[in-house]
Amino acid sequence: MRNLVVLDFGSNSVRFSINQIVGKDSFQEILRQKATTRLAEGMGNASQPKKLTAKAVKRTLGAVADFQQVYQSYPECKVVGIATAAVRQAENRTDFVAQIKALTGCQIQVLTAQQETYFDYLAVINSLPLTECLIFDVGGGSCELALGKKRTICGRN
Repeated sequence: MRNLVVLDFGSNSVRFSINQIVGKDSFQEILRQKATTRLAEGMGNASQPKKLTAKAVKRTLGAVADFQQVYQSYPECKVVGIATAAVRQAENRTDFVAQIKALTGCQIQVLTAQQETYFDYLAVINSLPLTECLIFDVGGGSCELALGKKRTICGRN
């Protein structure tokens, strides 16, 4: 594998990045794109079942197909994917994940809220010169908090 493609399915947008592997433990992001797909649109309220709508899924699949045209031009790509709140909460998440797998060959990992918080923390602590921090991630379908001290996550929701 020379390139790692990451698909990130959020409540309002799907993002993708291509990361060139440059060493044993090193990579360089070479491309990043985002499409606003509003995947959580129409999922209902607390009294209704939460389902991804056909229109929202169609928009998201279209965006992924566009991304696929881009990343397929890069050599030796491995595609991985994650999904957060909209997919996590949707009763029909299994169907959505299966459609993405059929399109890309990639099995999407649906993150728990705790995993999402942990990855938020890792992104911040590895991007900024911080030893202590409080991270507050407000997304389209969820909100995560993480407390870091001495570059270690101490608390999270």
